[in-house]
Amino acid sequence: MPSSYQSSTALELCAQLEALEALGIDRVYLDVWNNGKVYFDSPTMAASVPSAVGDDRLSWAAPDACPGFKGEIHAWFEYGLMATYGDSTATPFAAWTKKQGWLLPGISGGWTWMNATQDAAVDFLG
Repeated sequence: MPSSYQSSTALELCAQLEALEALGIDRVYLDVWNNGKVYFDSPTMAASVPSAVGDDRLSWAAPDACPGFKGEIHAWFEYGLMATYGDSTATPFAAWTKKQGWLLPGISGGWTWMNATQDAAVDFLG
């Protein structure tokens, strides 16, 4: 599966997608949420934590951007409600969610998680 951090240009991502298709893979789940950073056009994140918005890699995989890939692209939110790996202030997004009061106490398995019982946290991601 291509990951948001494995391609630094649209051409690299397109080449990865075409290589997968050559192997018979016609459905790809593109990682667009990784370690408290989004890799798609997110007005919500841009307004809340601008430094947590990366390159719009989802648009790099759009049919007009990568016409050589004929398969399906689906956005994948890696780890769902994870704010960061490690310390709750390790990324700007994690620090912001901590300030909002949306984090579970402590670190579980190395990850800092948002609290799914906090409606505001779930609404923010929804």
